[in-house]
Amino acid sequence: MINWMTGLPSVGKLLVYALLAEGILACWAFVILYSILHKWWGNQFGRHLVALSACLGAFLTYYGLLVFWPDMPARDTVRMVLFVALILVINQRLWVFGRYEYARRRADRDTSTKP
Repeated sequence: MINWMTGLPSVGKLLVYALLAEGILACWAFVILYSILHKWWGNQFGRHLVALSACLGAFLTYYGLLVFWPDMPARDTVRMVLFVALILVINQRLWVFGRYEYARRRADRDTSTKP
C-alpha cells in the first residue's frame, strides 16, 4: 500500500483506488479510440496527444501495479524510464509550440507586409 494512504479512512482509500482505476482506463481508452478514429500520426499535434496520453496512462498503470504489487521487480528502473519518457514528451510539446509560434509570427509578418 502507498505510505501516505495509511492514515486515510477506508472510504478515502477506496476513493483513491477508484480514481486511479478510472484514470488508467480513461488514458488508455483515449489512446485506443483516438488511434482507431483518427490518423494521429499524420500531424504533430496528434502525435503529441497520443504520446502524452500514453505516458500518463503508463504512469497511472505503474502506480496501479504498485498498489497490488509493492515489491514489483525493477520498479525503480521502470519509474526512471517513465520519467524519461515524460520529459521527452514535455520537450516535444515545447518543440511543437515553438514551431507553431514561429509559423504564426511568420504568417502575421507576411500578412502585414502585403498591400
